[in-house]
Amino acid sequence: MRGFPATEEVFSVFVSFSLLCFSLCRSDSSMWFMFFFFIFFVQIGVFIISAVGIEKSGYSGFIYATEIFGKNKPVGAICLVVAGLWTLLAVIGAVALIVVHRHYRSSGLSVAQAKGELKEKSM
Repeated sequence: MRGFPATEEVFSVFVSFSLLCFSLCRSDSSMWFMFFFFIFFVQIGVFIISAVGIEKSGYSGFIYATEIFGKNKPVGAICLVVAGLWTLLAVIGAVALIVVHRHYRSSGLSVAQAKGELKEKSM
């Protein structure tokens, strides 16, 4: 029984959306930056859930690794390495989000502009 989406689904959906939004951000559109922040923030959340390894989530994080480590040490060690890599991916994603946010704030764009652009484009 699967709880959360499979790793392949997460990467294919969120990574492609975040790359699409980031490429659209090059037009200095505040609205596209907001979409990028939302999608990338959700992606980092999925990475954190993966690193934690909640039971029946389908991810081998720290919780799952410690449970398995008592039963089978080699598999537990592999799961700990995978959990460490998920943690590293979450940290790298958070740093990338901070860098893009600094670029967003230094370019003079604002949330008010994003709301205005969304309102303008939806009409």
